[in-house]
Amino acid sequence: GNPLRLTETTYEELVNGALEKSGTWRVQKDSTAEKELGLQFTPGEFTHRIIFDDDLSSPKTFFQRTGEQLVLLSGYFPTDGGSRYTYQKVADSR
Repeated sequence: GNPLRLTETTYEELVNGALEKSGTWRVQKDSTAEKELGLQFTPGEFTHRIIFDDDLSSPKTFFQRTGEQLVLLSGYFPTDGGSRYTYQKVADSR
C-alpha cells in the first residue's frame, strides 16, 4: 500500500513512492466516534482523533493503535461507506 510516515509532530503521505502530502499532526481526546462514524465500538476503542494540519473543519478522523497496527476511520459509514485505512508499522528505511 501507500505509506504514511509519522514523526512526533509531522507526517508524509506517499502515493506510488512519491510524496503526495506532508504537514503536521496532533492528537485530541474525543468521545464522539460512535456518533460521528455511525458505528459501535467496544468501550475504550477510538477515543481519540488525529488532526492533520490543524484542520478542524474537515470530517473527524479517529484512530486506534493496536500493537504494530494503526487504524484510521472517518466519514459516516451508514450513508457514505466511511473510510478505513490500516497501516502496519515498519522500520524506517531512510
